[in-house]
Amino acid sequence: MDRYHEWLGIPPEEQPPNHYRLLGISLLEAKPQVIESAVNQRMGYLQQLSGDQACVEDAQRIMGEISRARLILLNKEKKALYDEGIKSELDALPEAAGRAAKGGGMNPADSPSAEKSRATTRPAGHRTHA
Repeated sequence: MDRYHEWLGIPPEEQPPNHYRLLGISLLEAKPQVIESAVNQRMGYLQQLSGDQACVEDAQRIMGEISRARLILLNKEKKALYDEGIKSELDALPEAAGRAAKGGGMNPADSPSAEKSRATTRPAGHRTHA
């Protein structure tokens, strides 16, 4: 059984999930409140599932992974190191694989490099309103 997919909506091509994907939040999320809220939501859901004897072992394993993700993502220094590792991995991947690692549904037009490009280049005749 694919518990990541069944319980957390993480398809096989995005497994094993990075900490952000595991929590269901944006890649490189910076707000501690968002991270903490996601941890609490996931843990609450998995605690409910762990009441079923058939699910308890998998639920506890994933709760342990979520606890580790929380410890890293809510510690400034550990998060910075983790994020650097993620960025390095993504830079080394081909575009399609990079999208899957980022959480799958990311449109290439929404990537940081595309946003930088949009911010510095505008179509001819396009005016920005202040």
